[in-house]
Amino acid sequence: MRASNLSEELLILRRIPLTSERGREREEFDYRADFEAAGLPMPVLPPATIIDGR
Repeated sequence: MRASNLSEELLILRRIPLTSERGREREEFDYRADFEAAGLPMPVLPPATIIDGR
């Protein structure tokens, strides 16, 4: 499922089996496997910084 790139949309979903969805997302967005398939090292990212506007 994808949202529009042209306009704002609001989509409300109920009763999604989160356990199975998380597993599916891990398979679909396995960046480590993508880097390994390309023969590249996985980049090391700096720790996340939370900016709360205060």
